[in-house]
Amino acid sequence: MSTPEDRLRRAARARAAGVAEPPDRWDDVEHGATRQRRRQRLTTLGVTAIGLAAAIVAAIVIVPKLTHEPPDTIAAGPGGATTTVPASNTTATTAAAIPFPYQPLWPFRSVDEAQQWQSGAAGPREPWHLDAGETALKFSADFLGYTDIDTITNKAERADGAHISVGYSAEGTAKGTAAIVHLARIGSGKDAPWEVVGTDDHDLTLTTPGYGAQVTSPIAIAGTITGVDESLHIQVRQITFPTLVGERCCLPAGGQNTPWQTTVETKGVTDKLLVIAVSTGGHLKQVERFAVTGVRLS
Repeated sequence: MSTPEDRLRRAARARAAGVAEPPDRWDDVEHGATRQRRRQRLTTLGVTAIGLAAAIVAAIVIVPKLTHEPPDTIAAGPGGATTTVPASNTTATTAAAIPFPYQPLWPFRSVDEAQQWQSGAAGPREPWHLDAGETALKFSADFLGYTDIDTITNKAERADGAHISVGYSAEGTAKGTAAIVHLARIGSGKDAPWEVVGTDDHDLTLTTPGYGAQVTSPIAIAGTITGVDESLHIQVRQITFPTLVGERCCLPAGGQNTPWQTTVETKGVTDKLLVIAVSTGGHLKQVERFAVTGVRLS
């Protein structure tokens, strides 16, 4: 008699005998692994190609910019220098000092003084500073002391500034021109004041020392004169106030474009910026012609 265990073992053997042997799947596994590796290589190659293409595009865009385009610049105020800063720097820059191409003669000693007048820091803003004609007359009468010079005989404005002919009233309605005063705007903006920077010399010239030259005392002074029976009066003044620091009078002169020369010793100078003036007259007015230049005392 068979036991239940025997019957179960026989049933299990019978079932096992009727089941076919499973096929060998190793080839499928190998093929699957190969396909997976191929997909990974294609993905890697694709990523590399995209990266290389991006690098090439970046090089095409960036290289010309680096080799041809200048860095961003910030321009200073009018006439000022241009300050260069990196493109990423957004910090404001300080404007360069405003240049003035002439030797200041009067009424300001520097651009800084003119800007103080503009801002009101130097006191009330006298309106005559904005009028080239009034400034030229005040320079002649108030600063140089030529009180006979009270008339404007002509005005001209050019790229280098204003050229104001100043003079005196003669017989009847006639007027005589004593000098052509050259003025230039000093500072910046529409309210930049006028500054006397010299004279346009013709019949009476002052050629030595040169304009803006460094000089020592005694100062050698020379020029030319065209006229009859002239008497030259030379004076040296400081810009800060009209007190004389040197003077020579009276030097006989005359002729046609005749050279003249003399020396003047300076005393009590407290300001190195000096104005040298030469004048002649005595026929109709005490001062009928004059010329000026500016120098610096060493």
